[in-house]
Amino acid sequence: MTRPGLRLRAFAARFCDARTMERLIDPTIADLQREHAEARGRGTIWAARWVRARGCISIATLLAHAAAGNTLHAIGHWSPDETSYLRRSSIVFLLATIATTMLLVYLQMDRYSDMRVDGALLTIYIIPSILPLTTAWAALLTIACSGRERLTRKLTAAVLAAAFACSIAMFADLAWLVPDSNQAFREAVFNAVASRGELVFGPPPVRGDREMSMGELRRQMVLQPERARHLAFTYHTRWSMSAAPLILAGFALLLVRSIKRRAASVAIACVLCVGYWVVQLFAQAAMKGGYPVVLSAWLPNLVVLDLCLLAAALTTVRRRTRPDAFR
Repeated sequence: MTRPGLRLRAFAARFCDARTMERLIDPTIADLQREHAEARGRGTIWAARWVRARGCISIATLLAHAAAGNTLHAIGHWSPDETSYLRRSSIVFLLATIATTMLLVYLQMDRYSDMRVDGALLTIYIIPSILPLTTAWAALLTIACSGRERLTRKLTAAVLAAAFACSIAMFADLAWLVPDSNQAFREAVFNAVASRGELVFGPPPVRGDREMSMGELRRQMVLQPERARHLAFTYHTRWSMSAAPLILAGFALLLVRSIKRRAASVAIACVLCVGYWVVQLFAQAAMKGGYPVVLSAWLPNLVVLDLCLLAAALTTVRRRTRPDAFR
């Protein structure tokens, strides 16, 4: 009969170093084997089974603590190359976000250049609605520009964690900040038009679908069945835009691993940024043309996910055909 704990020890040896095995795992397994042998010697089968189960739980707990300790150690200790990568990527991400945001703000503000309105105030109102798109672009461009020479597994996990945090921040922006900023922008333009002496009919503009919170959109979909389709598209588009930084970051990681030349990766990333915006416009037309609302709202991200599958397949093929391609 095989002594209990041998398979557990072989499993633990795959993940723990020699010191951990000697000081924690081996003594626990020795206690398990001794208590199990004593229970078997007394003829108490169920007690022996309980000893075996309790020993398994103890070793699993030790492995969990060891894994947590190793994870915390890995998170707290970064090599100079990894620190340099994170610092450089953070700077590039910040600059790319500012540059693309200001570009889109300029294109928006050019329409209101002849109005008597505070340009700085309108800029503040516009930025929240633009940030979800520009942060997704910035994440894509940052990873493409950083290259893959020093992209370790820990850095890949850190990049994905940062992209996930960015997606959460963008959801908060779209859910709570964008509705009020959009409404404030509309009221500022309305007041500017009224101050010029032009004829204005009716009160200041009421909140439309883009000026409603997530809860208000859900309520209005029930109260206004005739507009439910349009309101649902706005609702699901916010979810889609919130996920864009994470999805584009994942595509960028696959891109830099499947394409060796950095210039080619950056060029593809720039083309994808423009293509993502174009597909967003097509998604609105698809919704108006009768396509499913959820599919239309998520169409840009679905296109990127298809590209991710293509990049992953390309990486797999290259690794099989050229095993030394990524050394």
